[in-house]
Amino acid sequence: MRETAKPTTADQSLGNQHKRRISLLVVFAVLACLGGVVSVMKGSVEIPVQEILSALMGQGAGIHEQILMNIRLPRTLVAALVGINLALSGAILQAVMKNPLADPHIIGISSGAGLMGILVMLVLPDLGWLITPAAFAGAMGAAMLIYILAWKNGIRPIPHHPGRCGGVCLSGGRNLCSDDLLQ
Repeated sequence: MRETAKPTTADQSLGNQHKRRISLLVVFAVLACLGGVVSVMKGSVEIPVQEILSALMGQGAGIHEQILMNIRLPRTLVAALVGINLALSGAILQAVMKNPLADPHIIGISSGAGLMGILVMLVLPDLGWLITPAAFAGAMGAAMLIYILAWKNGIRPIPHHPGRCGGVCLSGGRNLCSDDLLQ
């Protein structure tokens, strides 16, 4: 007969952590769904849950269905997708930097975007439509400059590498330039 190994306390602890993570994931998924339902229901015109369900089944008619299908449902879906993408991009940034505290403000990407936006507003005030593309270009330029500063035998995050501090220094320098331009 075979004897099965009894689980150790370490195995039980890992099992408890896994169950806790799954339960937290379920709780947050339910909260997100509730938030979506409230977002669709509430507004200047409140729509009851029954009318939302009938509109989603294709049986609704009237102004509430128009509000739901043309305004509230697209707004809620876009907000959810934007939140998902922001969370994913933050997780990717932290994984690439191997730093759980990394964010665009700390490493200088936001400062590059702000500096270019301010430059466009000051140099080309009549071209307001150019602010967003210029800010995006500034953010990409800052990211590339930080990448160049962190380069050492290829692109790979190295703990305690001076390039990491370069982003913070560049951020401070760009903030100083932005402050000087605004005064």
